[in-house]
Amino acid sequence: MGTYDQNSWLGWFDVAQKKQWVYDYATSTGGNKIVGGETCNASGGNDAAGVNAQYELSHQHWTEINADYAAVNTDIWKHADLAASGADPAETLYHRIQRKLGYRLRLTDATFSTPAAPGSAFTFSAHLVNDGYAGIIKPRLVYLVFDNGTNRYNVPLPGVDPRTWKPGAVTVPTQTVTLPAMAGGSYRLALWLPDQAANLRNTPAYSVRLADVGTWDAAKGYNVLANAVTVGACTGDCTPPTAPALTGSLSGTTASLSWSGATDNVGVTGYRLYRDGAPLASPTGTTYTDTGVPAGTHTYTVTARDAAGYDSPPSNTVSLTVVVVTPPPVGLVLDDFDGAPAYPSAAKNDLGRWTGGNCFGNGGGNGVVSGGALTLQYSNCGWFGSDVGTDLSAYTYLVVRIKGAAGGEQAHFSLSIGGTTKVFGDFVLDGGAHPAITTSYQDIRLPMPANGVNRASPAQLALGFWYGGSGTVTVDSISFQE
Repeated sequence: MGTYDQNSWLGWFDVAQKKQWVYDYATSTGGNKIVGGETCNASGGNDAAGVNAQYELSHQHWTEINADYAAVNTDIWKHADLAASGADPAETLYHRIQRKLGYRLRLTDATFSTPAAPGSAFTFSAHLVNDGYAGIIKPRLVYLVFDNGTNRYNVPLPGVDPRTWKPGAVTVPTQTVTLPAMAGGSYRLALWLPDQAANLRNTPAYSVRLADVGTWDAAKGYNVLANAVTVGACTGDCTPPTAPALTGSLSGTTASLSWSGATDNVGVTGYRLYRDGAPLASPTGTTYTDTGVPAGTHTYTVTARDAAGYDSPPSNTVSLTVVVVTPPPVGLVLDDFDGAPAYPSAAKNDLGRWTGGNCFGNGGGNGVVSGGALTLQYSNCGWFGSDVGTDLSAYTYLVVRIKGAAGGEQAHFSLSIGGTTKVFGDFVLDGGAHPAITTSYQDIRLPMPANGVNRASPAQLALGFWYGGSGTVTVDSISFQE
């Protein structure tokens, strides 16, 4: 959707509706979404100071925008000089928007206990301001780092979720952690927010950088809080446990994990189990059953902890892959995308009628059928159609088995059938709820009578992806059921 949109775009919807759709999408299910687009090729000259543009970008929590389109507006932004305001310096409107897209975190103060001692409690709290339009999208762990140039100790803050650092004032309440076994002396104290992907975790460019001047260490990928924090000499139990040895097996969507081999000079008191780098459980025994594991490949590690609060190094990594076997659809199957007929070359669905697509980012514009499902990559463009041409009066439900790459894609496309066209998320389910696409397959059952579908003359089922979003959805099957 364009910032200066016109009612002529998909003309049967007005601008207010489209803005509301973007807002509903951006703030749904936690509000941590990628929201982007471009201005339309219509002048916003009556908004030369960017008041409306900044309001809409902030209200809808934009994270990205096309810098080149449309020049009729971006050129105005580049020549609109704004005065300093609050934490914003004097700058052009273009640069202000550029700075505020996504999140922009400033640390205003941090409080921590000093002096510190190995094996003792260490407290930390902070206040930040998010000057950006949006929050952090992906889950991240937050660490306090103690670095003396020779040794670096990363102390996790498991009670802090940076995705809650939404625009405005942010408070990190007091966190109490136990310092690891470490030599006494002077340490640099820093805040580290790495990417959770194992191959990106230690790459500084993928860590969160605060906007404060002089705090970022580009070589280490962390934000410096203090250059000299004194850590006293260790007394008592100063030895962490050894790393456990982890094994695991899988049955359906249940992972059975066990570990052994962790030793400690005093005694191991418990364990911390991680799935995909995120804390999963804190068992006291040496086994754990993880139920309802989502489809896909997942990694597990475990650490041991002793009475002094020291954590061992992580165990070996165990990778387990969950494959969910999808039962075949029942009722009248429009298409189960099993490769027969071949899509798109045969141009036939399972009813023997025409089907095809265009403008998608994969499969030469048609989308790609692989593994018994149709994957559609879109960026504010894409159309898929499949002729029905059959009286559906004997069937009550249109059932779409679908998942999204990120979740929330129900706001990105419309579904048309039997004289009814709606944004997918605006269809009504039994009980009055609305569809919500997640990252796992689900059968979304749309009651056709309640949604005004003419079952006697359904014509064609079509999906239209012209709603300003970018992403990927995978359709496993489309069927009609009683």
